[in-house]
Amino acid sequence: MELEELKKVEWFGDAYKEFIALLASYGDEEYGRFNSRIIPDVGESFNVRMPVLRKIAREVEKNRDMNSFYNFVSSGGSYEEKLLQGILFSRLDFKSFSDMFNGIDYYILKMNNWAICDSFVTNIKPLVIKNRELFFQRAENYIESDNPWAVRFGLVLMNNYFKEEEYLKEIFRRIKEVKIQDYYVNMAVAWLLSSCYLVDRERTKEFLTGNHVDDWCINKAIQKIVESLRVSTLEKEDIKKLKKKKS
Repeated sequence: MELEELKKVEWFGDAYKEFIALLASYGDEEYGRFNSRIIPDVGESFNVRMPVLRKIAREVEKNRDMNSFYNFVSSGGSYEEKLLQGILFSRLDFKSFSDMFNGIDYYILKMNNWAICDSFVTNIKPLVIKNRELFFQRAENYIESDNPWAVRFGLVLMNNYFKEEEYLKEIFRRIKEVKIQDYYVNMAVAWLLSSCYLVDRERTKEFLTGNHVDDWCINKAIQKIVESLRVSTLEKEDIKKLKKKKS
């Protein structure tokens, strides 16, 4: 099987096995070593670079039998199969909003690292843009979850698509509702707060001084603000004063 054939393959078990062989042929061991350093818990991986996966997805999209391919890839457990599933998700023909969110919930259960989570949020942009308020409402359900990847999904969703003045009050309220302690959740909280600072400096500073999240999140948010090229040197010195001292 060649990459160019993906747009016309009739998908069944043996054909998908040939696809897996094709996928493995694009493996890059050097990239795999790099990836494993920045993404813990990658799990099974063929070490395929993202541009190749996107090219594969573009070819599969042209196939009238794309849904069959999606069913096969969604049953796979490799890092690349999960990424391909996430890339193709917004191309599916959903029968209803419930159908769409059931698919999202199923995908979240497969998440085991930040890259799978964050890339999925990016890949569903067409769905979010089309159903913006619905996604903002649903983000709260994810943030209240006991699953850290669901919580991160909700936080990154707000960071990517809702960091605007009109949403800040609700974003701050939802951040306060995060109830689990997890490194990747805390990083998402800090990242979101640093983004909020660029939207409204004073309101975000007020939130940071209100002890609504733990000291680690506050200090990490401040670090990200200080690292921003959109914040002046004077502002950086001012925001540093809000850092929490280690007890």
